[in-house]
Amino acid sequence: MSRNTTREQRETLQVYFKDLVSANGGTHRIEHHDITRVKKSNLSDYGNINRPDINAPNDVILDLELAAGDPIVTREIARMQGYALMQMRFNQDIDPAVAGYLAKVGKEVADVFAEVGHAMADNGQIDPDEALRIGKELDEAIDVLVQLRGYVKQIETPTKKGCT
Repeated sequence: MSRNTTREQRETLQVYFKDLVSANGGTHRIEHHDITRVKKSNLSDYGNINRPDINAPNDVILDLELAAGDPIVTREIARMQGYALMQMRFNQDIDPAVAGYLAKVGKEVADVFAEVGHAMADNGQIDPDEALRIGKELDEAIDVLVQLRGYVKQIETPTKKGCT
């Protein structure tokens, strides 16, 4: 059977799973508090690189990541595939203007990635027409970043009343 993952990748995930168990206080605490559906022995096996045939199910990983408040294993899975995670929840006390700028930045940067991906999909190269479309998306992303920078700059150096 040919697998898409390497033994090293699978072992790395087992190490990260072990870190996830530790972040939840260990196997005894997890079992005692019914944080997930499996028992201590299973949790130990999922983090044991000497048991490469035994891996944690998705629902167990999710249970433990939610309890830990940190996507320890999921973040590593994403990284192995060339992705990065971004938390979508913001502190409720966040400045609404900053939240708005961040949403715009995210959209514009995503548009850049989409346009570059589209351009590279056919032959792995960017032709002049594609470069123009990518340039337009880059300009839009830069404009939003400049707006956010201006907003933050005002906070960095507030104007003093009575000074010219």
